[in-house]
Amino acid sequence: MQTAEPQLPTHGKPLVLIVDDEELILDVMSQMLARLGYQTIVARNGQSAIELFAKAKVRIDLVILDLVLPDMAGTAVFKALKKMAPAIKIILSSGLDTDHYQATKGSGFSGFLQKPFGTRALSALLTDIL
Repeated sequence: MQTAEPQLPTHGKPLVLIVDDEELILDVMSQMLARLGYQTIVARNGQSAIELFAKAKVRIDLVILDLVLPDMAGTAVFKALKKMAPAIKIILSSGLDTDHYQATKGSGFSGFLQKPFGTRALSALLTDIL
């Protein structure tokens, strides 16, 4: 199934790239971020995230990255994005237990969101990071 290429916002609010393979999570997180005053673009797998980021890296303010993706590990996506833009802030998100996050600590992630999470937790973390 061919999908239209996402259009990048051109100005205004901070731009967040959400990387997750679950459609419901992409929709809910996009809505939460919109209520908090952010623009979003989404990628449904690691390769799409890397391609979108390469195209728009100067515009993306933050990445929220799922740890488990169908085509590559979230840590591999993280390394690719950091290679393109070392200063980019990346939040790791996972429904797995926090032991998986602990294993990645010290790797340069800006923060961690344990799924499921609410708007308040998301807002607090974004405020701390940005």
